[in-house]
Amino acid sequence: MNKYAYSQDQSSVTLNRFDREHDQIHVPDSMFVVKATVKEAVLQIGWDEKLLNSNKEIESNSFQSVVQISFRILLMFQSTENFDGSGKRVIHASFDDFWASMIHDFAVVSIRRCKPIINPFACEFRSVSGTTNFGEVVVSQDYAVDSDSIDISVEKHNLIYLIGMFRDFVEECRSLGSNLLPKVVNSKLPKQTRGKSPIATTMGFQFQPWSLTLLSKMNPNIAITQPLLNIKGAGSGKLDGYTCALSGECRLESSFFFFSRNTGGWVHLIESLPLSVELEYQPDDVVSKSMI
Repeated sequence: MNKYAYSQDQSSVTLNRFDREHDQIHVPDSMFVVKATVKEAVLQIGWDEKLLNSNKEIESNSFQSVVQISFRILLMFQSTENFDGSGKRVIHASFDDFWASMIHDFAVVSIRRCKPIINPFACEFRSVSGTTNFGEVVVSQDYAVDSDSIDISVEKHNLIYLIGMFRDFVEECRSLGSNLLPKVVNSKLPKQTRGKSPIATTMGFQFQPWSLTLLSKMNPNIAITQPLLNIKGAGSGKLDGYTCALSGECRLESSFFFFSRNTGGWVHLIESLPLSVELEYQPDDVVSKSMI
């Protein structure tokens, strides 16, 4: 009995010593967090006078040639590292009271003094990256976009200039990219891709019901507008795979209405149009299948 009791006591001493050594070796997880808040931001984009005068349908005196975008934003970056070398990096951007309007000149206008083309809404973007080797190697990526209901009301001539401005912006980006990208690709891309393994990637988006209303002036001399067409819809989608090969499905459901002057209300043009698109991305090919 004494021998058994001695061995039992010795084993308990060994276990207690192991627990003490384990507590000494264990290092708590580290965390680094940075937050930035912009309570009110205003971005104004002006049109080129050549673009403004190129369209004969619009009178430059009455056309609203400046786009004002206002929003509040919260940015957060969080990095965590564990004792085993694994970790996670999170980038989160939250937009609140995001709205846009078209005004005449570069002067900040409150929402009470103008008619927004995009009513206030909120949206979020989140990026989560899993890492190993204390943050040096990225093993997984997860992107997500989510938004509240979006209500857009835009006049026909304003929509024409928004499309024209976007087209010119894309052309400028292409010309700038054609001059810069070849040098970057030739100097850095082979070194970055050599010996790298694919990264598990997930992309998802969720758009709550949105509405787009197209307006038109019945008389150019009168500021009163009348609705013409209304499009309502919602969309969601998710892509899974790796950085070099993604596959998934995107779903979009929309309805079309036109405004009847006789009844003074909206009439169904297309009651419901569900659309499902299956995407499969390969390094040298993109395959898409759509189903209605």
